Amino acid sequence: MDEVYSIVQTIKDKAQELGNQKRMMADRIEELERQIESLQQEMEDSRRELDELKEKNNVLKMAKSLDGGAEKSTEAKRRVNELVKEIDKCIALLNK
Repeated sequence: MDEVYSIVQTIKDKAQELGNQKRMMADRIEELERQIESLQQEMEDSRRELDELKEKNNVLKMAKSLDGGAEKSTEAKRRVNELVKEIDKCIALLNK
């Protein structure tokens, strides 16, 4: 009889330990999910900032090219045409 009681007690102890481990793992999963969400937001913010910096860089390049005479003027016209085409593509995508 003592042997059966010992086996039952061992099973109860193991079940309790598994329950504790399950709770700990669930807490860890929640923590990691929050971390993933935070990192995804940070990555999206970085992408937006990169896009803004690229656009500013393009504007600065265009302004600099407008400042430099006939050779630069041709480059500026080419760049403006590129930007117009890019804007047209964006408008076309928005109209879909």
